[in-house]
Amino acid sequence: MKENSEVDNRIIVQKHKKIKDVTWWVMVGDSDNNLLAIRKVSVKRRVNIKMQIDVPENLRRTKVHAYLLADSYVGLDQAAEISLG
Repeated sequence: MKENSEVDNRIIVQKHKKIKDVTWWVMVGDSDNNLLAIRKVSVKRRVNIKMQIDVPENLRRTKVHAYLLADSYVGLDQAAEISLG
């Protein structure tokens, strides 16, 4: 795929027989399953996401988890561990 080409992110929803855009969710949470940030993302081309997170004092020197979830596909979910401080 070319770097500047658009991505066709439409799918057909079988249950409703209609076309919809795939929506991605970026979530950041701690090891106690507390949600620290969430952002809805629609991908047309390459995407850079900036999120500002107010991290509680007790988490400033620990690791948090970032998750990327698709609302239309099963099995594409991604997770990464991020060190703070």
